[in-house]
Amino acid sequence: KSLSHDLGSQSAADWCTLHSSNPSLRFTVIAKEGAVICDSHHDPKTMENHLSRPEVQWALRSGFGQTIRYSATLSENMLYGAIIVKEHGLILRGAIPLSNLSGALRVLDISLILLLLVTVSVVVLFALWTGRQLAFPIGRLVIKARNVASQQRQEETPGEEPYGELSDLDASLDDIRRDLEAKAESLNREREEQATIMSAISDAVLAVDLEGAPLLYNSRFAVLFGGPDKLRSGHLRLWEMFREPEILDAFRMAM
Repeated sequence: KSLSHDLGSQSAADWCTLHSSNPSLRFTVIAKEGAVICDSHHDPKTMENHLSRPEVQWALRSGFGQTIRYSATLSENMLYGAIIVKEHGLILRGAIPLSNLSGALRVLDISLILLLLVTVSVVVLFALWTGRQLAFPIGRLVIKARNVASQQRQEETPGEEPYGELSDLDASLDDIRRDLEAKAESLNREREEQATIMSAISDAVLAVDLEGAPLLYNSRFAVLFGGPDKLRSGHLRLWEMFREPEILDAFRMAM
């Protein structure tokens, strides 16, 4: 469309001659009645009326039209585009061979493919480098986390430090492991102490939770009330072990 601005500053024939240097791009100036005024590559006197051309019809109706069709003048398929130049009452049409356009598109496709390959290569190399920096430390942290969950002490590997901020996570897992081990040891001592105290009591002793399920009992109670296997089943409740209303009433009052 920018080429149409200087169309009125000179004769149509001179304008077509000025733009005839590009062999792959053809320009045609057409009157609204369809007569060819000039053509950048052919003698307009030998060219027929162009009013019936689809791109010209579209330009007359909407101001712009384009189509792909076979050119009898050039004997090849062409891409046509036409605009109406209202201030001069003319139609300016441009045409380019599809072979040239296809070649340009192939070059563009190859360029895009090369750019994509380079981009993918850079991304893959960066991902591999980043993965190498993170995979080994994360693997050590996963092993350490599993050991923390299973209450097992991990053998430390001297001289290896996790990458970047993962060192804080590594140190935190060590602290958690040591804290859990200390708590587990303390609970074991308390359990042993309770078992010793409970076994020394000659009377039957039972502790239950808020739902009446057994929590703690001594060996004397197990002998008198069903045996350890039955008590460890987890399905018994206080009112299933005792039938004495006084005991159950005392339990409800305590609750």
